[in-house]
Amino acid sequence: MVLDRKMNPARFSELKKSIDSSSTTITRRLNELVLHGLVSRTQPTNSEHAFEYSITEDAKSLSPILQTLFDWVDEHSHLPI
Repeated sequence: MVLDRKMNPARFSELKKSIDSSSTTITRRLNELVLHGLVSRTQPTNSEHAFEYSITEDAKSLSPILQTLFDWVDEHSHLPI
């Protein structure tokens, strides 16, 4: 999963619609990101079974690094694999 630093809190169902992957895979990745402190998981007060996911400040701090990596890939994408 690629983290979007402007990501607003999103419920699992919203993430599922935007990510082409199985529910099991998304759940595993979200749990890993929560474990590593890159995504927070909160339970809205108006919902007993739903959770919202949002990126943490630690994840936001990775943005410049990821942007540099993406720029490098764009510049070198013409190279043969």
